[in-house]
Amino acid sequence: MKKITNAISLLLTVVVFVSAFGALPVSAETVTAYSSELTALEEALYNGYVNMDATIGISSHGASFNDVQTAFINVLIKRPEIFYVTNRLNVNLTSNVVTSVTPVYYCTKDEAATYRAQIDVAVDYIFSDITDDMPDVQKLLLLHDRIVSETSYDTTFDTNNIVTNENSSILGVFVRKTGIDESYARAFKYCVDKVGIKNEIVYSKTAGHMWNQVCLNNKWYNVDLANDDPISSLTSEDLFAQVKHGRFLISDSKLGSAEYGTDFVSNATTSDQMGTEYDGYFWTNVEGSFIMADGACLYADKYGKIYSYDFSKNEKALITSITDRWSAGNGSNYSIRYVRLMYYKGYVYFNSPKEIYTMRPDGTAKSIIYTYKVDSRQIFGVGYKNGVPSYTLRESLVAKDEIKMISQATKILTAINVTTMPTKTVYNIGEKLDKSGMVVTAVYSDGSKSDLLETDYTVSAFDSSTAGQKNLVVSYGSKTCLLTLTVKAAVGDVDGNTVVDTADLLALEQHMLNLSTLDDQALEKADMNNDGVIDSCDIVILRFEILGL
Repeated sequence: MKKITNAISLLLTVVVFVSAFGALPVSAETVTAYSSELTALEEALYNGYVNMDATIGISSHGASFNDVQTAFINVLIKRPEIFYVTNRLNVNLTSNVVTSVTPVYYCTKDEAATYRAQIDVAVDYIFSDITDDMPDVQKLLLLHDRIVSETSYDTTFDTNNIVTNENSSILGVFVRKTGIDESYARAFKYCVDKVGIKNEIVYSKTAGHMWNQVCLNNKWYNVDLANDDPISSLTSEDLFAQVKHGRFLISDSKLGSAEYGTDFVSNATTSDQMGTEYDGYFWTNVEGSFIMADGACLYADKYGKIYSYDFSKNEKALITSITDRWSAGNGSNYSIRYVRLMYYKGYVYFNSPKEIYTMRPDGTAKSIIYTYKVDSRQIFGVGYKNGVPSYTLRESLVAKDEIKMISQATKILTAINVTTMPTKTVYNIGEKLDKSGMVVTAVYSDGSKSDLLETDYTVSAFDSSTAGQKNLVVSYGSKTCLLTLTVKAAVGDVDGNTVVDTADLLALEQHMLNLSTLDDQALEKADMNNDGVIDSCDIVILRFEILGL
């Protein structure tokens, strides 16, 4: 477990503190879909902080210093949007009653407005493809993964033990992209509030840690993002886009008192009990982010298998898998646990030790777009670095990362070709198209090629009602190519009406008796034994054909 803060460490000063603020007003925060309940005293403090008042009068509440201190802590925990309020509590006391609070703000009103705009951009990105109709579990999982994957734990805190607004408020996760447990917990609550799911922040003084609890179907579950964000003392950056799920939707008993203490107040009650059904759930075998790809939720487990998961049905489907193992040197290998997923411009990207693959969200059109051959380093994941599709290289598991852009990420489909003709290319009149053996290959701007599955491309209608050469149009994406087939005239259809009957026999007999003359196409159809000569043998064979003999 990470070294973590003494949650909400307060510097208390009983003085009147006067501060000047900019003239531009800061509007009240948008009402969230879910808001933790506040007492009247907490509401008074919160409203003052929202307006960034220089002094918040609370004499009518008759509150003691201890009452105000508790209310102050609760407001900072329940309302993460007031990120600009520091953890310093200054009060004015009269006869042991707090008459006013003088807030200490991290920034001015104008600066707060700027930070809020930056926070909105980050939150919009996190919510970019989270939809109202998703099951709540799926929403929570995506929020968990995106916050963890976009944030680096502030390891400098372990050295200097200084808590600041930059590493403990939502500024850390959403703007600085680094933070301690308080920042992770507040950022998660800020997002979960927006999706309307009941939730609270909890903390343990004995463990010095802060995390979240969420309520689903009247059951509470713990979510600890900070401890699902792995850090390694051996590397400057941990495995790229690594996200663990061992602390996602777990029960109090699963937390463990040794790490989390016993003094925290769980939200589980008689009516809202603690849930246990997700303890040890399938996502504990997932060490990368779940991603959304064209409406499908995909993940790669630590065994190298890539699945899509339907949360509404609780069903998974295997899409593809990676079997290559990462070399650990000396002839040994690491387990298959370093496959990461990324969705970019209609394609899912994933990696093996030396290759970067792309495929469509349903697993079709799978191809290798990049092979690393520069040195012995291996690819330990793909993902976004500052919004740019990237991959990470390292010599070994404990070596330093080098993150590089995927220049091939913008590859464009340039052409498709029928690289192997179907087994059947010559048809009789009336026969249906048979694509068996046919291979269609997509060509991309980076020089890569990918053989398409039959379900990837379409072929225009095949008209075999008449003889001749038929050009069919093969389509994939915005590209097309031609498939040329031949329909030959039916043997015995002398009169060309597509039916072999007595009329054809009569026409052939009249030709033999010089009563009429057949053209070359009719003569070709009349050559029943294909010997190049029209004679009585052809009449006999045609008669048997008509009689079905």
